[in-house]
Amino acid sequence: MNQLVKVLSAIDNFNKNDPKMEEFEGKKLPSELVYSLRVTHWVKQFNENCSDELLIAARGVHIGRWEVPRGGYPLGLSGYYQWKTYLHQYHAKKVSAIMALHGYGIESIKTVSDIIMRKKLKENMETQMLEDAVSLIFLEVQLLPLMAKATEEKVLNAIVKTWAKMSHEGKKKALELELPSDALAIIQKAIKPLCLVF
Repeated sequence: MNQLVKVLSAIDNFNKNDPKMEEFEGKKLPSELVYSLRVTHWVKQFNENCSDELLIAARGVHIGRWEVPRGGYPLGLSGYYQWKTYLHQYHAKKVSAIMALHGYGIESIKTVSDIIMRKKLKENMETQMLEDAVSLIFLEVQLLPLMAKATEEKVLNAIVKTWAKMSHEGKKKALELELPSDALAIIQKAIKPLCLVF
């Protein structure tokens, strides 16, 4: 078993501890394990031969997220951003420890941490690929549940913010997603007024 496989396996094993389960390809699996597999799938759609660092960042982007619940932070936008900022640091720290344990050097570990923490978004190609992957999962998997529980204004705002962080290629893939008609309609409603398609 090579170094990369050992790290990915260690991340997967950690994410198997997520108590929340969901259906994925006909099986019940821990939610954060499923999420990591989805992110890995999407980064490979952008670059089939992506680096060890991007693959590790994709697999570990939500490692142990259930251990840091949103409820532990204040309500409102400020509390949400505090939570998200801490999560990025938390995930990067967890993945860094696993990488160090399996012999990765300081430079590779820093690269992965920077990708997970979204440093130099829009400038660093691999950071952007991860952000595009996460954005596509939001549109593909999380949008409909959000539509079921949130106001249209909140949904539109979430789409606009997501779209603004995506690359040209990410937006192109988003428009190619096979989504239900109501999801497609609200995406078009969100992006059309601001000419955000490209």
